[in-house]
Amino acid sequence: MLTFLGIIEGASSGVGLGIQFLRHVERTRLLLHFLDVSASEGRNPVDDFYTINEELKKYSEKLFTRKQIIVANKVDACRK
Repeated sequence: MLTFLGIIEGASSGVGLGIQFLRHVERTRLLLHFLDVSASEGRNPVDDFYTINEELKKYSEKLFTRKQIIVANKVDACRK
């Protein structure tokens, strides 16, 4: 199963699709993180990664320890 949705801060508490989405994610064998490393929106991709993982951990220790792959997206936009 491949899902291209995002987990947002507060998801483990029901914010946004929250619990419904995390239940869906539980059925996966691998988590693939696409991180926007360009920081074009003023966001820190490392902080975003930690936030996502904190939500996974709050929801389920089992989901938090699932295998993960991190994909750096928009690397080409980092060149100046």
